[in-house]
Formats: sequence, structure tokens, C-alpha cells
Amino acid sequence: MLASLAIATPPLGPPTIRTAVPRMRVLLDGRIALPSPWVAYELPWHQVTRVRAARFADALDGLGIAVAGLQNELSPDEPNEPSPRLTICPYRGDRYGLELADLRKAKIVDLRLAHTRGADGLPTYDAEQMRRWDRRTNRTQHSDAAPFGSMNAVCWPPDVASRTKLSGKVSQLRSLAPEAIVCVSIGPDHLQEDLPLIMDSGAQMVALRMENWPAHYADLFARRIASTRDLLERSQTDKLALMVIPPASIDVEDYVKILALGADLVAVDGLCISAMREPKRDVSVADWAAVTLGVATAPVLEPEPEIDLAMLAENLQSLRSVVELTGVGSVTDLQRKHLVSFGLALPGVSVEA
Repeated sequence: MLASLAIATPPLGPPTIRTAVPRMRVLLDGRIALPSPWVAYELPWHQVTRVRAARFADALDGLGIAVAGLQNELSPDEPNEPSPRLTICPYRGDRYGLELADLRKAKIVDLRLAHTRGADGLPTYDAEQMRRWDRRTNRTQHSDAAPFGSMNAVCWPPDVASRTKLSGKVSQLRSLAPEAIVCVSIGPDHLQEDLPLIMDSGAQMVALRMENWPAHYADLFARRIASTRDLLERSQTDKLALMVIPPASIDVEDYVKILALGADLVAVDGLCISAMREPKRDVSVADWAAVTLGVATAPVLEPEPEIDLAMLAENLQSLRSVVELTGVGSVTDLQRKHLVSFGLALPGVSVEA
């Protein structure tokens, strides 16, 4: 997507003293550290079974990817299956599926003022998503039979009544989750007006939701990330962390370019979704009577397929290799000087004629 930008190779001269492999650890707000800048921000957990969702979340955690989700939508049906470790608690205004434990266990509480859009482009929760969030269906054997329909997300009364009430909401979340960082997610528009309010609210992180950004406006996409970082740097002494949620279709190298443009964290949902999807399982009949006499019997599903992380692990290694090409000792040292532009004018980025 960011074809106008390329990773710049280190200049000639004495090599800097650095680690052989760049460190991927990211320290946020001086208190909370994440093993890498990669985040699974808005995965469609409801499209797979709870068992697979929980196992996949744990697998992502093992790869150093911070996972956003609610225990209510990921907790497996089977009592022997452990609950997954979740780093980010998505706090939606409607609070579907939210439990107090989600706030207290999370490292980051993400106040999602920007709505997630479905496949139709509208902020709608489909029936499967509503069913997964509902506490009653979690406790019934045949939860899929529960009568649910889709829900328009904007029909719910706003949790933050006005922009001037944001600081009160942030204070409430900090009291409920005193050990966590409070993040506020917004869209890419109206940044000049929105960012000062977020900084005055006491939040420690901004999530810039750009997952629906059109691919043919890639240059404006890069400018918007860079300008957001510049606004944050100019407006206050203490650095506010910046998380960017890009379109799922971006190239692997683009994730590193987003970090160099000024992001501290970047969502890698596009790399995760294919590994998360459940392969088609055959239905077998394990009853002799059903085979020989035609007696109806409940179908028996084959065991839960293993999660194949080979491609995802390969992509993560590619990301690390791209970071290493810049010559930095830590991923947090990435800056715009590590980029070169082919026609796109950005402050701090050298332009090739």
C-alpha cells in the first residue's frame, strides 16, 4: 500500500554498536511493556468456536502479539480449556459482553469511540457476534439456537455524552482498572479538534482507526499518521503512545513503515485472520445403528483442528528482518529518517528525485 515509501538502508561508515537482533520490546507509559509492537486489534472471534478462539489467542500471545478481546467471547465451553491471556480490553459504548474482570486483567483499556464497521461498511453487529457476547447463551448447551438478530451499533445511547465529558469517562476507567493504560480510539478525521481533548482527558494512548482507509489514498494515509504523531509531540511534554489500525490488505513491510512514521503499536489483523479461520471439518457418524439401520443419531464432529501458525510466524520473522535492515538496536528507535520517499513529501523523510 505504501509504495511511495521504502525502508532506507544504513549509511556507509563505522557500524554502530548494537545487538545482532533488534529488540522488539515496547515500553508504554514507563510502566507497562509489550513483547512487540504487533497487536491483534479486532479479530472476528465469533466466526470460530470458542475453543479455537481461546487457543488462537494464546498462540498469538506466545508469538508476542498483544491480543484484544473479552473473556466472555473467548472463554471455551470446555472446563478443562484454560482462559486465554488478553492484553487489551475493548471498551465499547454498548458494553456487550464486558465483565469487570476484563478491565482489571487488561494492560490496556481501549475506549472505542470509533465504531467497527462490518462487511457492508456499516457499524453493525451481526447475529453471531451478539450471540457470542450474550451471557445467557454462554451458559446453555445449545447456545446457537438462541434467538438473536443483528444490531446497529449506533442505536445504543452514547457512553460519552459529549466531547467535553471524555475526561470523566477516562477517570472512571482508570478507577476501575488502576493498573492499566487507558487508550481512546478515534477515526482519522477531525484530529485537530479531537487530539487536544484526548490529551486533556488523562488518557495515555490514542488508537487511530484507519482500517477502512481506501488503498488508492495511500499517500494521504502516510501523511495522516505522520501528522498525528507531530500533533501529539507538539501539544504536550509527556509523549502519548500512538496505536494505528491499518487496512488488513497492506503489505508486510508496510507495518514497519507505519512504525517509522510515528506509531508505537500497529495492528496486524491482516496477518492473523487467515491463520485464525477454521478449516472445514468432516462430520462423521460414530454410531453402528445409524450406519446399518438408518437410525437418526447426533453427528459427531472430528476433533478441533490444530492451528497452523507457520505462515504467521514466517511473516513475523519478515517483520523482524525488515527492522534489522534499518540498523536500529530496538524497534522503538525507528524514525522517519529510516524511510526514503519516492515523490511523497513528509517532514523528516528524505525524498529521492
